[in-house]
Amino acid sequence: MSFAGMAGMAGMAGMAGMAGMAGMAGMAGMAGMAGMAGMAGVAGYSGDLGNLMLLDALTKSREAVAGRVGGPPAPWDPAPAWLATESLPLGSDPERLRQLDPHVRGFLAEQELLAHVHFVPGADGASAALHWLSAPALDAPGSTASAAALPVVRMRRPGFSVFKAQLDVVESWASRREDRASEVLTQVLPQFSFWSSVVNLHPNRTPKTLELITVALQFAMLSVMRFKHALGCPRPIEFSPQIQPVLLTPGYCALPSGHATEAYMFARVMRELMGQQPGSGVALQLDHLAARIAENRVVAGLHFPADSTAGRLLGDTLAGLFVSWCSGEKWQSRDFKGDKMVVADRDFVRDELLDPVGSATTPPYFESKAQAPLPAEPASPVLKWMWRQAEAEWKDARFAVPPQRPHA
Repeated sequence: MSFAGMAGMAGMAGMAGMAGMAGMAGMAGMAGMAGMAGMAGVAGYSGDLGNLMLLDALTKSREAVAGRVGGPPAPWDPAPAWLATESLPLGSDPERLRQLDPHVRGFLAEQELLAHVHFVPGADGASAALHWLSAPALDAPGSTASAAALPVVRMRRPGFSVFKAQLDVVESWASRREDRASEVLTQVLPQFSFWSSVVNLHPNRTPKTLELITVALQFAMLSVMRFKHALGCPRPIEFSPQIQPVLLTPGYCALPSGHATEAYMFARVMRELMGQQPGSGVALQLDHLAARIAENRVVAGLHFPADSTAGRLLGDTLAGLFVSWCSGEKWQSRDFKGDKMVVADRDFVRDELLDPVGSATTPPYFESKAQAPLPAEPASPVLKWMWRQAEAEWKDARFAVPPQRPHA
């Protein structure tokens, strides 16, 4: 099928979604997928405030049923402990997390994550850094302890000459658009269909995994947008009208690529959640898929290869931090030194080392430093609970290696 035909299949509905190309606007809905099984039940009670017939019916039903009992409202029998002792339950009880709506747990988790990160744009307008505020005392009620900042990711953008050289790559890769048209169009929003084809995600089978991944991707996108704005790297179309992207160019800067960040964030978090080692069959498939997603954004004319390179580093690094916050694993802080890129660095190289391994070194524009587990990990009771619930969904999966990670 021609590209024009594929574009027609997407229709104009996709155009309306361009403002949400970062993908996160609709991500909160993934957490709600776990509730789909209940849709076959009381559909009429699903929250239609204008259902006056139902309102009347419920009012009459209560009068007929409860009115026969008489006297003051009777307590539950047997009563929960707090009701039996006539004392209100404690707040922030982790055991009550399972009673919350998924999107509410998501709000709590995001707040805990964001409370511990600090973004610092460079004074030169060409660099920025994300720091983790490491101070367990901050979590104590009434604490005024100052936080020590641990570097998570530091980024410096490439020079003009690198983007100018890579513009030829973007123009050359336009020849692949017809071949990849269906992928380009269907990967505008977060790529759950593609990820599910590798690791068998399903709202009924893996609801807690989808919920956890949603939180991780939201955290990644909030971070990537800060870097995009601080680094201010133009899109290919801003260099030349000859690029002519096949999708509406988003209204924000290019580097790092949000799609690359999301894809590599997912690949790393999912690998850790399933207990897979780097280089395993599943891990390789997820990495290859992440690279393909990143490359497709260059094919579409929306990104330079350098954007994908930076997004890969950012996504994997944020994933390591996220996993450490959930489960107490060690993590790596990293630097993307775009100013070390040269004109010859034209392509996105999917298998470049992010961290040194033995005598093998990273490219000059990557730098990493091993970090100890986050203090008092896992410091987030919400994320700790969400991680264990999601992890349990994979312990019985026939194609997953049972996680051997010790819990705090």
